[in-house]
Amino acid sequence: MYYFAYGSNLDLLQMQLRCPGAQFVSTARLEGYRVCFPRKSFVRDCAVISIEPSPGEEVWGALYELDGTDIARLDEREGYDKRRDRQLNQRNRMTVRVEGSDERAVLAEVYVAVPTINPGLPTPHYVGYLIASAAECGLPKSHLEKLAEHMPVPPSEALAIAERGETAVAA
Repeated sequence: MYYFAYGSNLDLLQMQLRCPGAQFVSTARLEGYRVCFPRKSFVRDCAVISIEPSPGEEVWGALYELDGTDIARLDEREGYDKRRDRQLNQRNRMTVRVEGSDERAVLAEVYVAVPTINPGLPTPHYVGYLIASAAECGLPKSHLEKLAEHMPVPPSEALAIAERGETAVAA
């Protein structure tokens, strides 16, 4: 099965540790969505990334191939249990159509955060971590710039922070 990562699972080392059998396939694009930060993480102590429908926009990410063991690991890590009421999950998993860098469309699983009340803002370190991980995967500069818009500093400074490696530790 394919999995579309757009947040901290863009970090190739983190993904390898979480899902040892995962295979990076390519970069990929999800049309009709944008990134948002609707959920407070008490591990990171800030708002964390998710996606939401938005006609005319797109989200870039990494396409991985996973086996059943690895998707079960991710379900647990992402706080998703299909037997539980969807509002009680931290994130819910759904199937989306993404276009890989080879322009081939595939169906992939993706996690979407369940919003919390007053999630706050993402920290500069967290956004820097997302930008650095996205750059490591080879995502387009335009996507890195979109991520930088969520940092409470000018986007050019946000990109510079990410390039210097001033990023958050992966949780």
